[in-house]
Amino acid sequence: MSKDIKTKNISADLPSHKIESVLPNYDKGSEGCKILTETPYAELPEEFLEASHFKRIEANHYPFNHYRVHSLLQLLKKAQRLELSLQEQKLATFFVADNSEREVYGGAVLLKKRIRNYHKNRSSKFSFQGERLFSASFVLHLANKDPFYMSGKRITFCRHFYEELYRTFFVLGQKQSAPYMWVTLDPEEALCLETLSNFPFMLRMKPKDTIDGLFHGLLALKKDIAKTLIDPKRWIRNPFPQEEQE
Repeated sequence: MSKDIKTKNISADLPSHKIESVLPNYDKGSEGCKILTETPYAELPEEFLEASHFKRIEANHYPFNHYRVHSLLQLLKKAQRLELSLQEQKLATFFVADNSEREVYGGAVLLKKRIRNYHKNRSSKFSFQGERLFSASFVLHLANKDPFYMSGKRITFCRHFYEELYRTFFVLGQKQSAPYMWVTLDPEEALCLETLSNFPFMLRMKPKDTIDGLFHGLLALKKDIAKTLIDPKRWIRNPFPQEEQE
């Protein structure tokens, strides 16, 4: 992969979306987060773009990041009707994106669980059905999120968000020896992702074909498989962080 592909179209005003380990006392005494719901992207100040990034919250840091996690779960509940039990919340890993005003605008929740057949055709079988897989649900919450009516700057912002999520998932897959991950998205998120990004899905189930009306897909995390499914020209950065260091 050429060097210009890694840096192409990267602008100084893009959000960093870097993974940050949250210390136990990070949010101690804070008033909590709120969900970013009303401010259209065009009116967001430059400091929003500079300050926004993912915060990785593990189960042992959950009590100190309750408001961030709660805000993300509210977004996922609204988008996907996703509700985690208390036990699932204790086992989950959260990646939360918020701005300098502590307004949560997206993120992901990861769990390892058994996958069932979501296809309307009950006779449809998958070789991984019943396995315990890493499962991810994620959301990017912005007003007027129609990929066909976005400005160039807004499209770049969304692409950067999705790409950094995949890079995060890929690194996790390498560390956990996980060749793939099960992904669940609401129809709007799936349309935006499919239009603006190029995730290496090994399998896709469209909302019209699923029992719950959501998008489900098997996402490749093994590099040799993912490379066959990715068009590098559609990526702002290298999908595989390790190659940037080689």
